[in-house]
Amino acid sequence: MARIRYWKSPQLIGFSAKNFQELKRVIEIVKRALVNKENFIPVVEIKPGSFSKYGMPLYMFNQGIFEPHLENLDNLEKAVKGCVVQFHLPYENQIDLNQERGLSIAIPEHHPFLLQRFEMFDEILKNYGLGETLTIHPPQIVIKGKKVATFTEALKNASAFFWKLDRRIRIKKWEFFVGVENQTDPKKDSATLGYEITHFREMLRKTRTIGLCVDVGHRKLSKRLRIRDLFQLARPVEVVHFHTNPGEWISKDHRDDMHKLAFSDNVDGYYRLLETVMVWRIPLILEISYLERYSDKELENYVSDLATILE
Repeated sequence: MARIRYWKSPQLIGFSAKNFQELKRVIEIVKRALVNKENFIPVVEIKPGSFSKYGMPLYMFNQGIFEPHLENLDNLEKAVKGCVVQFHLPYENQIDLNQERGLSIAIPEHHPFLLQRFEMFDEILKNYGLGETLTIHPPQIVIKGKKVATFTEALKNASAFFWKLDRRIRIKKWEFFVGVENQTDPKKDSATLGYEITHFREMLRKTRTIGLCVDVGHRKLSKRLRIRDLFQLARPVEVVHFHTNPGEWISKDHRDDMHKLAFSDNVDGYYRLLETVMVWRIPLILEISYLERYSDKELENYVSDLATILE
């Protein structure tokens, strides 16, 4: 599972896709943008929870067991030829054990289900050649105004879960990498760990294989966290989620997390961050909302300009 990236490694760059139609669109856009660029490979981030909402579930969760959706995975495999895939796993938004979205790292009784989901993904990635990176949110403490666990409980249970996951990865020789994503400051109706560097130190301190997903936009909405803190944590950065917002935190909801295109005038340390991505060849996911508001040409030029910086 040794992961070595350096300046000669290909640079992965691409968009996040919320459904199958958007997937095909962004892959073609990125391929065109990189046609004259050397040592770049298109990458696409897939959010299974979103794909399911749009009528293309990639797996099922029946009676507490995760099972791959073979037909949809066959179609996905064909659609991503020549492109690297990353998966951003669903996170809980209500408590209901009959549904996957109720599963929580903060609840120890849910850990066996969540570990089995990772086992299923190891099978999926191996059988379909769909990349090697899975990203995940830290546990939520408050969901839709309902307290799931205390801060202390959530941190303790997250540490226990990632220890179990790390142990499974090493013992079973699972061939994927996991990145835990930093979050915004907590809201009134929704609070998730990952807005302070101490959370990551505690959650991952017993692990050897678990890395980070550095989210640039989320960092702008967290007063307690700096990008440099994450890079200095002595943890592998599996991917950078590249997007932005005005940096004006709203306590009530997530309208502040706009996921807009990032430029040098709306991201502090823009070139320094991209230089770090370039040196370590960290995959760059352009996690942009409402891609339909942009023309193909706008997005193609954006990727091409980023690739020029990263060459």
